[in-house]
Amino acid sequence: MQFSFATKIEQHRSAMNEPRWRELCEAIMRETDAGRLLRLVEALNNELGQREGDLKHVHSHLDTHQDEES
Repeated sequence: MQFSFATKIEQHRSAMNEPRWRELCEAIMRETDAGRLLRLVEALNNELGQREGDLKHVHSHLDTHQDEES
């Protein structure tokens, strides 16, 4: 069971290699319109928030699993 949690955590660490992440970062770097830039940054923040929530969920399950083994 612990292996699957470790795998999930590693997937989140490699999120920067995902096309959506790269696409948003590249668009932010080349955007000159302030309004569009703000929307792109908000989209990236939403993406980060989702990933952070997913990672916290994985850590919570991992902690619970470790407590059960003790």
